[in-house]
Amino acid sequence: MKRKALYLDDSEKELDALLENEDFWKPGKSEWDSEILDITNKQRELEESQYVKSRSNEAYCYLLSKLYPMAEKVAYAQGWDMILNIDEEEHTATLGCCGRFLIKTEGDDGTLENFLSQAMEFSEQCFFSAHNDLIKINFIFNLYEKEKIADHSKEIEALKKQLEDNQEKVREYLLEEMVDEYRK
Repeated sequence: MKRKALYLDDSEKELDALLENEDFWKPGKSEWDSEILDITNKQRELEESQYVKSRSNEAYCYLLSKLYPMAEKVAYAQGWDMILNIDEEEHTATLGCCGRFLIKTEGDDGTLENFLSQAMEFSEQCFFSAHNDLIKINFIFNLYEKEKIADHSKEIEALKKQLEDNQEKVREYLLEEMVDEYRK
């Protein structure tokens, strides 16, 4: 039996089409796009301003005493380069892994599996890519806790309502355009 799920070509075609579309790169194609973007940015800024980031000693300790030593062991076994960068001001870290192979062999003690699963679980984001015959894996970690210092929930709710109203206007406008186009 053989099964296939082949999406690579379609995905690359979609990406190429997006990259070729000049309008894709221009924010605010219409006044609504610009207004919706402004409201969304205000909402995000308000949400973030409610919190202050403080160092999580537990996260730093886990990364430096458990995850990174495991990563070094995997790097040695796989023949990878591995770089850990920690931003002490933002309390974030990136762990970049790069090598030619990703091999699990019989008799493996499970370090590779443990590292990948724990790193993916602990990370905020994870990227796997291939470039020039190299496998690249990047993990991004948040090493902070958020402490709430203000409550802007009423303002945020008002912005959400405003956003919903604008999106409804856009839907109505687009529907009218479609009907007009159909009638022609």
